[in-house]
Amino acid sequence: MKKEFLRWLATFGLIGFFPFAPGTAASIVTVAIVWLISLLAGPIGGWSLIAAALGLFFLGVPAARAMEAELGRKDPRPVVIDEVVGQLIALAFCL
Repeated sequence: MKKEFLRWLATFGLIGFFPFAPGTAASIVTVAIVWLISLLAGPIGGWSLIAAALGLFFLGVPAARAMEAELGRKDPRPVVIDEVVGQLIALAFCL
């Protein structure tokens, strides 16, 4: 995968570089996206969110590893894809 795409994915569209609480910002954006999709497309099933979480998990692991290698530390602050996956799993059980 291209380095730019991996950076974009690991930081959830560069939200991970938000200066204040990037994990919280990514979580809020995830909730807003799920809410907007449910408004526009109708109810989203919990299984759809689980499927999205699984897809992002399997794409996010190599992306997070690439960012760790690039930044030279474990669990760098800009990597927020794990917060996104966690929010999707939590929201799946709320529907």
